[in-house]
Amino acid sequence: MQVALIAPWELLYYQRKTHYQLMLPQLLTNPEYCDAYDEFTARGDYVIMDNGAAEGKAFADDYLLGQATLFKVSELAIPDVLGDTEETYARMEMFLAHVQQNLGSPFPFKFGLVAQGRDRREALDLVYKVVGSRWVDDIKTIFIPRLLVSEDDRFVRINIAEELWDEFGDRFDLHMFGSSPVWPREILAIQAEAPFVRGIDTSLPFNMTHKKLSVMNGGNSTRPSDYFDLEAEEFDPVLLDRNVGTYLSWARYVD
Repeated sequence: MQVALIAPWELLYYQRKTHYQLMLPQLLTNPEYCDAYDEFTARGDYVIMDNGAAEGKAFADDYLLGQATLFKVSELAIPDVLGDTEETYARMEMFLAHVQQNLGSPFPFKFGLVAQGRDRREALDLVYKVVGSRWVDDIKTIFIPRLLVSEDDRFVRINIAEELWDEFGDRFDLHMFGSSPVWPREILAIQAEAPFVRGIDTSLPFNMTHKKLSVMNGGNSTRPSDYFDLEAEEFDPVLLDRNVGTYLSWARYVD
């Protein structure tokens, strides 16, 4: 499985360990971040551009499309509304209508749908609704968000991925949007039960290192509010190398 590491500013070099990246639009005001993603695209990395919703940010469609074009990304996550199936569908329609009017075809990058909903059924209903719509041919990837995972339903994303694979095969790529702090070892279950999932993005190894925890032992992996501004000396380099290496091995990531 592919892994996109999400590192603080001073540890961006860790992201060179994989060739699968998630670009966060709210960080594009930082020249060093822009330089890093210029490097990633130049060396042929698969770059997904996030839409900012999971980070509590909203961006105009033209801004997202412009930055995705500028950085020559591989894929763009269509704007979504957290936990809301109907609003996400409406936002997708508005976005893709704008794309068709202004971007032209063929598109220079792929588009992915975030399967929002309050639970497994709502997330799947959104996908099925899109499959039955005029927009289906524009969707190449289904992003399954981490907020679906709860203590009561840890396997929810895996179950969604399994149903989509059984129903559609490889018609859509599948990506787990974020790693859940509820279940740090979810990656092991994904690899075992749903090895057809293309990838996942995560800051988990960095979060746990910052808390002086080993991913092997588990613990709270929530991300601090000042995460991207954390300094390199706040991370034990030996523990960080071990945590990142362990996580990549769990994903069976092969460079």
